[in-house]
Amino acid sequence: GHVWVDFAAPDFIIEARRVKGSHLVYPIFVGGEQNKPTTAMSPPAKGDIFEVSLEMRRGKHAVLISGWRNPYHGVLSLSLDGQRITGDEGLDWYSRSTSSYAFPEFEVTVDRTGVHTFSFEVIGSRHPQGYWMCLDQLQAWCLDDGRYDTPAGSEASFLTRWR
Repeated sequence: GHVWVDFAAPDFIIEARRVKGSHLVYPIFVGGEQNKPTTAMSPPAKGDIFEVSLEMRRGKHAVLISGWRNPYHGVLSLSLDGQRITGDEGLDWYSRSTSSYAFPEFEVTVDRTGVHTFSFEVIGSRHPQGYWMCLDQLQAWCLDDGRYDTPAGSEASFLTRWR
């Protein structure tokens, strides 16, 4: 099974749940560029947390997260059902300029079929005001069916989607 979260969709704000921080706002234009809309916490701060719940099959899954980097973006900690899955260092979205980016995919194990919750927390930044988290997509696909096919619409197409 393939699950997909589209942070740039206008209805994402209905699916997400703010846990801590200010407000989830749509549209936020990444780097002020009108052609790069997303949903983000605004105003952003260290400690911001929001969650998304998804139906997932039991088994091993590949996870791909994509979004934008820029000088004002922070470090993301991603958890699944309360367990951190990105390591203590998190995913650093800092860059000298605004650019699309997809982190290398990584694997997680889901212990039961059913609803599972991804939690997104801003844990730091390289810039004193750099706590923005402008994401585009989170995708997860089950690897237990014997195939390892990256779904259409993943890293390669994301990197061309916003050019």
